[in-house]
Amino acid sequence: MDKKVFKNYLYNLVYQMLAIIIPFVVTPYISRVLGPRNIGIYNYTYAVATYFGIFILTGTTTYGQREIARYQDDFLQRSKIFGQLLLSDFFALV
Repeated sequence: MDKKVFKNYLYNLVYQMLAIIIPFVVTPYISRVLGPRNIGIYNYTYAVATYFGIFILTGTTTYGQREIARYQDDFLQRSKIFGQLLLSDFFALV
């Protein structure tokens, strides 16, 4: 096996293991520090923000397809629209 592939495999393995183990360590600590009331407040605000994000992203796919198809022959305009859609999706998800 190539050295780079093996090194990449090890990094990926460590990442996957940490992604599984860290929540088991962090969740009880966060729960104890925040308490039930603050966890409920956090979950409520997160749900409201998620609904806004879903609402914002609902029409962007259809709009993007329509606008890209409209300017399929104009490279500059198509690139501009693509960049605008990419930025709007990025900021909607952040």
